[in-house]
Amino acid sequence: MAIVYRHIRLDTRQPFYIGIGVNEARAYSIKNRNKHWCNIVDKCGYEVQILFDDLDYEEAKLKEVEFITLYGRNNISNGLLCNLTDGGDGSLGYKPTEEALLKISKTSKGRVKTKEQIDKWKQNMSFTKSEETKEKIRQTLLGKKHTEERKDNQRKAHLGKTLSEETKQKLKDYWTGKKRGPFSEEHKQKLSEARKRRYS
Repeated sequence: MAIVYRHIRLDTRQPFYIGIGVNEARAYSIKNRNKHWCNIVDKCGYEVQILFDDLDYEEAKLKEVEFITLYGRNNISNGLLCNLTDGGDGSLGYKPTEEALLKISKTSKGRVKTKEQIDKWKQNMSFTKSEETKEKIRQTLLGKKHTEERKDNQRKAHLGKTLSEETKQKLKDYWTGKKRGPFSEEHKQKLSEARKRRYS
């Protein structure tokens, strides 16, 4: 499952960032944010709003693209957001500045990566979390409870929601060949309750 979230400026109450993650820890994390995001947060602070928290990851990526398109990107002068891409895959639509390209060029010239550096890079790119990372995420989410207002807002957001044929096909292609069980009774119960909330 995955989430879609947005960050709201405290001075204007306008959204300035849309993101996705495999859990709520990413929505509250300040790590790996771009310079524009950091400038806004330093200036006025921010509030986290979880838009969806029970989507398949592929569906979350589509929602991210949808909301970024809705609000528009500041770095290409068509909207409010400080997102550097169009969303969906982490690089779609990314337009580095001339300054950034120059820095990349200078630091890359003549550089030869060792096998150790390559192995470390591959390890960092892995989606497998260490036990330490899992524990940090667990501690971050410990005790967090959704308010009834938020639960109601999420329920309303799902009412009448239909997926396009293109989206259905993408989800079908994504899950083809993937094992999705066997599930424990507890997990089955959670899935059942999630479906009831979505379509009630």
